[in-house]
Amino acid sequence: MQPRLPVPLAPLTLLGTLLGAALLAVAVPVAAGDEGAARPGVTATGATVSRVTVSRVSGPTLEADAWSGVADGALTFAVGDETVSVPAGDVIEIVTGTPPDATRAHAPDEVLVDLWSGEQVAGRITAGDDYGVTVRNPLLGEVRIAIDAMAGLRFPYRLEQVAEPPDLRPDDETDVIHLVGGDRIDCTLAAFGTAALTCSTAARDDVRVAYERVTAVRLMPTGETATVAHALTVVLRDGSRVRGTEPRIADGRLELASVSGFAASAALGDIVAVLVDSDAFLYLSDSPEPQVAVTPFWKPVAGDPAAIYAPRMDRAFSGDLLRAGERTWLKGIGVFSGTTLTFDLGGAWREFRTQVAVDDAAGRLGAVVFVIEVDGEERWRSDLVVPAAGSPRGRGTRGPIDAGRISVAGAETLTLRVLAGDDENPYPIQDEADWLGAMLVR
Repeated sequence: MQPRLPVPLAPLTLLGTLLGAALLAVAVPVAAGDEGAARPGVTATGATVSRVTVSRVSGPTLEADAWSGVADGALTFAVGDETVSVPAGDVIEIVTGTPPDATRAHAPDEVLVDLWSGEQVAGRITAGDDYGVTVRNPLLGEVRIAIDAMAGLRFPYRLEQVAEPPDLRPDDETDVIHLVGGDRIDCTLAAFGTAALTCSTAARDDVRVAYERVTAVRLMPTGETATVAHALTVVLRDGSRVRGTEPRIADGRLELASVSGFAASAALGDIVAVLVDSDAFLYLSDSPEPQVAVTPFWKPVAGDPAAIYAPRMDRAFSGDLLRAGERTWLKGIGVFSGTTLTFDLGGAWREFRTQVAVDDAAGRLGAVVFVIEVDGEERWRSDLVVPAAGSPRGRGTRGPIDAGRISVAGAETLTLRVLAGDDENPYPIQDEADWLGAMLVR
């Protein structure tokens, strides 16, 4: 096997990044899946998806009818009969009207390829060698991924069947192959094939392991991941993510160069959102791990409450995507009531922003109160928050609710608490709470 070397990364200007992101929402054609069916919210004539949402660093969130172009370093959006211009450097996230695909059963040969860059490609392995693997994704086509860029593989069909999920953290000293039944092979991966991989162990150099025996593979880290200023992350409806540069629109598709070294092309109508890399803001789900304190209303009969009620980064407490009021959030934190999170700020941030809600997956019995503290001082407290569908008792405020822009200038700590209801409704039955899009802004 060839030595694993860092993948070279291409530079990108901010305007180039946002130009590519802007074009994602201008004219969205029909996105043909395997059956060629049109996506919800997209017309066969290539009409734009309605109500494009643009999150901004300094200005308010913009709800636009369509994206109309880029001019003089600014992005322009159609809002009714008017045109609104937003400076390119002021954009955080662009959300389209394309929803993520519904959860479905996985096929035995489906694979998820995780990359050190944070990218993920779902599909089926169609080729491989000692340099990498080729995966066919219904939305991206054939994707060639170098072994140096790969953090590992997961086979969801078999992972969902195991009684105890394997530890998928990378090992600093060896590659690891996790097998059906719970066994593992510590080795050095040598080559990928269409039905099996080959690895070298201390005893043999040509161990062949069929994919049908594998639940997951974790590769040994090859060094620090290189960073790219102002790259954009494109999230597709099947959950695949491509982080890249040099965006270009051609024939109704977005083309960009992945920071992991492969070329990617996807239909515009298959894109759920575009996240823009910037030093101007930081999602809490991407920050160093917070201090976590859990005081559940009902203590579990067995097990560590801190583990059972551990917060989920970029996921609802249920493990599904964050969803509230029939909208999906890609970034945020899912917790259960009784959870307190404390983040170290070091005086480096100007303000904190978030929306809060009881997750749609929780059911109608959830009822919580959200509290935000800065350096131990309470800065914001919500009313009783109930699901967007309402509460059977008719009480509370339906989420999601915007907490506004809370100053953290010069602050050392930020503390987020979720309380179990109030005096009239104190019993946490479905208290799956979401901190939606929670971020710090410089």
